[in-house]
Amino acid sequence: MYGGDEVSALVLDIGSHLTKAGYAGEDAPRVVVPSYVGTISSDSEMDVETQYFPGDKLYLRRDSMKVRPVVQNKFDWELVEQLTKDCIQNELKLETKDHPFIVSEPSIHDRETRTKFTEMMFESFGVPACYIVKSGVLSSFASGRSTSLVLDSGGNFTYSVPVHDGYVLQKGILCFNIGGETITTKLQENLQSRVAVRPNYTFTKQIKCMVEAGETTGAIDFTIEEHDYPNTDPSFHDFMVREIVREVKESSCKVSDTPYSETGFSNVPATAYELPDGVNIELGNERFSIPEVLFTGDEKTVGFSGLHQMVYDSITRCDMDIRRELYGNIVVTGGNSLFAGVTERLQKKMNELTTQNMKVKLIAPLSSIERRFSSWIGGSILASLGSFQQMWMSKQEYDEHGSFLVERKCP
Repeated sequence: MYGGDEVSALVLDIGSHLTKAGYAGEDAPRVVVPSYVGTISSDSEMDVETQYFPGDKLYLRRDSMKVRPVVQNKFDWELVEQLTKDCIQNELKLETKDHPFIVSEPSIHDRETRTKFTEMMFESFGVPACYIVKSGVLSSFASGRSTSLVLDSGGNFTYSVPVHDGYVLQKGILCFNIGGETITTKLQENLQSRVAVRPNYTFTKQIKCMVEAGETTGAIDFTIEEHDYPNTDPSFHDFMVREIVREVKESSCKVSDTPYSETGFSNVPATAYELPDGVNIELGNERFSIPEVLFTGDEKTVGFSGLHQMVYDSITRCDMDIRRELYGNIVVTGGNSLFAGVTERLQKKMNELTTQNMKVKLIAPLSSIERRFSSWIGGSILASLGSFQQMWMSKQEYDEHGSFLVERKCP
């Protein structure tokens, strides 16, 4: 057993798009960085040396720097370690050996993932204690519930996870490879068919004007000086373009309260958006047609026919006697839940799917921080509970029993 009261525990949540880290007991993570790492490999006579650029260092253009995702279909453990090291040692300015860690893991049970996390925390970082928890359980705790159906739609994946008395019901989990990146890709294709989306590193803005007595007089001359960097890796260029497209998506896209149709949305007023290089674009009905994929699916995602159907199917897989409680506690979380209109459309579609005597209640916090960081916040709450302190897996226990102890200590 580890007596974890002496120092503050840290919470680490590595998502498919963002990685969050911070102190247990706080309302929000101190560190939020992309789940990507820049790498530059150089061949020496003996072997290949790799330089790593995680966190904010990722945004600075460097010759031949590749941008690699930390999570694709599985974790890239080499990059996970570099990103974790940067978050704790460089951003939080802490020593990992001084703090116990709560680490979130995907809700679908994977023994290899949790043993790798355990080995990394104890072997690479020398933590005094750690605890691995499924992200669905943490999101449920963040909403103040031990039983709920957690619908988590993030960067690359959307999960529907039934949680009962603090345990994930594995047979009810559904996961599809659809999320914010799907919508970003569709919007990127739409924008690039009309204009060239130029990242900030490819140009410099120059503004010339006359100033007399502290005031601008005459015309303002606005020019753009373009830069060419031939050694820029395509993955970095695409990453920077997608950052711009993501901003356009988050500020402009909405989900309609009725199914999208070309005729019904032909007269939607367009909204203007100014790109970093000063080019103005107008977004019309594509603001609604592109996010519609969350409720209709697309040809690339086999078996996915909408968030509502996903929730319904997930609950149907569970035992009859807990279905009513799950329907009454549907926790909606993840970045895609922040699209205007998502929760209203989901409530409407769920009411259509269920019988009249079945009450469907969605729990969707008003705060964007609570929705984007729900699993981190759940970890922050859990590690602060006095009753939790006896549940830590200590370094001593790890040394005695090895990484497989995680299966017994962290159900």
